[in-house]
Amino acid sequence: MSIPSSKIDYARMRGVLRELRETYVTPDALLARGVLVFALTQLATIGWDLPCMYGWENDGVAPRDLFGGLAFNLTPGNGHRYPLFHYLLLALLVWPVVLLGVLGAPSMRLADLMPRVLSVPVLTGIALIAKLLSVAMGCASLFVLARIARRTLSVSASRWAACFAALNLSFAYYGRVTNVDGPYLMWVALSLDRMLDVFERGELRDYRGFALCAALALATKDQAYGVYAITLPVYFVALPWAKPDVLPIERALHVRRLGSAALVGCVSYGLASAAFLNPTGFVHRFHLLTGTNSQDWRRYEHGWPGLSANIVDLARSQAEFFWPWPVLALAWLWVLVVIVQPTAAGLRSRWIRLLPLAFALSSVATFTLVAARCEHRFVLPLGLALSYYAGAALTDVNRYVSRPLRYALIAVLLLPAAGRSLSLHLTQWCDARRQVEGWLAKLPLGSRVETYGLGVYLPRFDRTASSPYRVQRVAPESAPAKRPPIPGMLEIQDAYGHVAERAPDVLVVTEGFATRFLPSERAAGHVPAPETIDPESFRDPREFFSAALHDRLPGYRVMFVAEARLPRIAELLGLKPIHIHGSTAAITWVLANERLQKLNDL
Repeated sequence: MSIPSSKIDYARMRGVLRELRETYVTPDALLARGVLVFALTQLATIGWDLPCMYGWENDGVAPRDLFGGLAFNLTPGNGHRYPLFHYLLLALLVWPVVLLGVLGAPSMRLADLMPRVLSVPVLTGIALIAKLLSVAMGCASLFVLARIARRTLSVSASRWAACFAALNLSFAYYGRVTNVDGPYLMWVALSLDRMLDVFERGELRDYRGFALCAALALATKDQAYGVYAITLPVYFVALPWAKPDVLPIERALHVRRLGSAALVGCVSYGLASAAFLNPTGFVHRFHLLTGTNSQDWRRYEHGWPGLSANIVDLARSQAEFFWPWPVLALAWLWVLVVIVQPTAAGLRSRWIRLLPLAFALSSVATFTLVAARCEHRFVLPLGLALSYYAGAALTDVNRYVSRPLRYALIAVLLLPAAGRSLSLHLTQWCDARRQVEGWLAKLPLGSRVETYGLGVYLPRFDRTASSPYRVQRVAPESAPAKRPPIPGMLEIQDAYGHVAERAPDVLVVTEGFATRFLPSERAAGHVPAPETIDPESFRDPREFFSAALHDRLPGYRVMFVAEARLPRIAELLGLKPIHIHGSTAAITWVLANERLQKLNDL
C-alpha cells in the first residue's frame, strides 16, 4: 500500500528536524541549557512595545510592514526595501492570526476587512510571532556558532563563544526584535558551517548546502552579499589554487561542484527573493537599494576623508556595539595569535580559523563602508566573528592561570558585558514613551494632540472612542507617500510651521524624527550639515523642530521632556540607558498651549 505524499513529506520533515537537533543541540547539553537561559532573557523583553498597532523597532518588518513586504515584492514593477523570503516565512506563521481578523469582519468587502486586519489584537499577534521567530533564529545562531567553534577549536571554546555572542549587545537586541538583521545573520552562520563541510568532506551536498544557505541569507536581507564578496573568491578560488591541500578533493572536481553550487544558489535566490516571480520589481528594487535607500542615508562623504572617518568611527564604536574593551582586546589579541601561529591541518588550520574574520571583514569592506554607515546592525557579522575569537582566547588563557585567577578573569570579562546587556533590557522596559502615554491619558476631554513622523517613533496613542483626546499627524505634501496611515489618527497634509492655524492643544515631538531636520556640527569627513535659513519663519521643518525642542515655539511651552530612566538600583550600579538606531532610549518632547498650561492637573 502506498503512503500518501503528504505523509512522506511529514516524515521527511521530522527526519530533517531530528538531524538538526542531533547536529547542533544534542552534542552539548550544557550549551543547550545556556541557550535556553538566553531564550528566556530574550522572551522577558519582547513585550517592550506590545500591544501595538505599529512597532518601535526602526525598520522592523512587523506588524504592518508584513503586508507591504508581501504585496510590493509580488507586484510586477514594484520593489520593497527587503526581499521576499522572511516575509513569506513570517506569513506562514501568522496566517491563523490574520484569519481570525478576517473572520471577525462584518463582510468580505475591503472597507470592512481592513479595520479588522489592522486592529490592535491582530497586529499585536503578528508582532509577537515575528519576535518569537527572531528569538528562535537567534538561538539557532548560537548553536551554529558553537558548532563552528567546536569543530575548529574545542568544546570549551564553543561554549565561551556562544556565551560572548549571547552577551553581545547588538546580537542580543536584533535577536529579539522584528528586524531582518538577526534572521539573515543566522543564515550567514549556517552557510559558514556548511563551508566547513566543504573543506572537511567536499561532497556535492556540502557545496549545495552552502549555496542554499547563502542564497537564503541574501533573500532575507540584501546586505548579506558583503559577507561573501571577498570571502568566496579567496576561499573557493585563490586559496585552492595556491594551496591545493586545503581541499579534500581534486581541484577539477572542486570546480565542477562549484558550478553545481552556483546553479543551486541562483535558483534558490531567484525563488526565495521573488526575483523570478517579479523580475521587473527586482530591477526596481535594485535601483532603490543602490539609490535613495542607501545614498540618502549615508553618514560620510565620498572620498578618502569620509572613508577614513567611517573606519575610525567603526573602530571606536566597537565597545558601544558589542562589549566593553577588555573583551574586545582579548578577541583581537587572539586574532593576532591565529595569524602568527604555526599552520595546523584540516579544520584546525590557520586559514579555517580565520574564516569567521574573513566573513566579517568582507562585510565591513564591501557593504558597511560602501553604504557609509556606522550603526549596530551594520556590523553584526563582525560581532559574531569576534565572539568566536573571544571564546577561543578565554579558553586558552584559562589553561595557563590558576583557578582563583581564572574566576577573577571571567568576572572581569563577563560581568560588565552582562551589565550592559541588562541595561538594554531595562532601557526597553523603561521606554520614555510610556511616560507620554500616561501624561496624555490625563488630558481634558476633547483635547487635540498633534504629532509628526513615522509610527516607529511615536508613543502608543489612545485612539479608542473613550480617549480624552483626538490625535492628528501632520506631514507636508512633499512627505513620502510610503508612510502608511494609522487607523483612528487624522492625517493632515500641511506645513509643520502652520501650527498656529491648526491650533492643537498638545504637540508630541519625537527625537528620532525631529533631529533628522536639525543642523548639527559634524566632524571632518561626515556629510555636511544643511545651511542655516532665515529664523524669522517656522515654515521650514528645521526651524520648526529647532524652535519646538528649544522651547521657543510661539504659543507653546515644553511641559516635560520624557527620557529613559533606569530603576534607581540600576543607576547605583552604574548602568545607563542604551541607544540603538533611534529605537531605544529616545527622547520625546511634549508641548502644550497656554490653555492647558493653566490647568493644575497637568
